[in-house]
Amino acid sequence: MKKSINILIIDDSEIDRMILVSHIRYAFANTNLYETKNGEEALNFLNKAQMKFPNLIIVDINMPIMDGFGFLERYEALYWRKNPQSLVYFISSSVASQDLAMAKKFKSVTGYLTKPFDLVKAKNLLMSLFDLHRYDKGNP
Repeated sequence: MKKSINILIIDDSEIDRMILVSHIRYAFANTNLYETKNGEEALNFLNKAQMKFPNLIIVDINMPIMDGFGFLERYEALYWRKNPQSLVYFISSSVASQDLAMAKKFKSVTGYLTKPFDLVKAKNLLMSLFDLHRYDKGNP
């Protein structure tokens, strides 16, 4: 039986979400992708979701309503201790040193990716995640 991986993408940019989703779906057949537009919507989704907790959460830093830092504060308080196996990656078009320093303060954050997406780096990240969890890596 093929196992699937659950990925939650939190980004207010519809275009960035579409790009990320299309690359993930192209590279990996067995993914369940969920999308939200801001941190508040993502917290509501996690609270109400009838699915296995995400294996990977990709969260933008700069968003309206609740930004990525606000999301991570609440995420760590509510979910991280119960789901430490979930990987969290920040994504941002910013390479500002203060954003990188702030991202490093969160224990749940695994890494930081910059926009526009480096497709090779993104694919290697996903491949390592699939290897880590022994998921099927077949192309569609």
